[in-house]
Amino acid sequence: MKLDDFLKLVDVYQDIQLINAKTGEIYTDVTYLAGGHPDNLDIIKAHKEDMVHGVSAGITTDKSPYLIITIDCVI
Repeated sequence: MKLDDFLKLVDVYQDIQLINAKTGEIYTDVTYLAGGHPDNLDIIKAHKEDMVHGVSAGITTDKSPYLIITIDCVI
């Protein structure tokens, strides 16, 4: 499933973080789609065609849950 399709299933206020599935590189801070930091939203847009490799749960230092979305980049 492409990231764009997956994000249609996620609430726009759900915190997420994008990570490269192969290298572990973190692409975004923990953010959300409806009003997150513009730099993170631009990065998410740039990866919309990438394939979702996996999804797991994370917890921030202030105990807030978020989704860790690992993606395989389309070349």
